[in-house]
Amino acid sequence: MEVILLKPVRKLGKIGDLVSVKDGFGRNFLVPQKIAVRATDSNRQMIAEKRQEFEAKNAEAKAHAEVLAKKIEDKDFVFIRQAAADGRLFGSVAGKEIAAIVSEAGYEISHAHVVLDKPIKTLGVYKVTLALHTEVSSYVIINVSRSASEAIEALRDFREGKSTALESQEEVAVEAAVEAEENEAESSEGAEAA
Repeated sequence: MEVILLKPVRKLGKIGDLVSVKDGFGRNFLVPQKIAVRATDSNRQMIAEKRQEFEAKNAEAKAHAEVLAKKIEDKDFVFIRQAAADGRLFGSVAGKEIAAIVSEAGYEISHAHVVLDKPIKTLGVYKVTLALHTEVSSYVIINVSRSASEAIEALRDFREGKSTALESQEEVAVEAAVEAEENEAESSEGAEAA
């Protein structure tokens, strides 16, 4: 299905671009959300006439996002959670919770702005990216600790660069993969010995 974008879409295109997408994505998401219109002759003419209007709205949204990005960058937010002795949480911290705590602090964002591959499942201090606009992103510091005193200490260590806390979701994934490989190697050694 070919559509014409009314708003910029990350990894897809900018306003007025003619792009080819899967039928379901176009029909069920882009068109109903008014992000794109079907690529018909009448819609192409309409886009050509209103392109400046769409670009002006986009510039306004981008300016708003840039202001918000400067205000929010490097702010820290604390989540007090129960965890096992090895630091694994009883539960997790998801994008919706991050958006809620950031919004409560006076920075209006939605969970769609939070870029989180998977929920945070271990104690630590994390840099979480916020995609405020297709061309503007920022980050916040998410501190997941057992208590307020532990949170203060973890944040201080993080700021001084001597933190043992994980700083990103990629590090969590790498650590989990290494741990899985070690466990697999130990179990295969034990099986060979038996």
